Amino acid sequence: MPHATDRDRSAPSHRGQGLSRRLLEALMSHADVQGLRRMLLVTRDAHGVYAKVDFTPLAAPDRFMERHRPNACRGPGAD
Repeated sequence: MPHATDRDRSAPSHRGQGLSRRLLEALMSHADVQGLRRMLLVTRDAHGVYAKVDFTPLAAPDRFMERHRPNACRGPGAD
């Protein structure tokens, strides 16, 4: 699944400058995403930032599931 990095990975000196908002505005205006019905975003603490660019809480969170493998990128058997 393609993803964009959230604020928790940004250098502290870059936080609060609207970088996440500008990144999402650029992404959402790209021709390749214009036909998408739904975009998902995960954030720990920036709900207000993303609400300003029309993200809302899940309409049906009971329909979503995840398989979280935090160490998958470290290679086979790293889970």
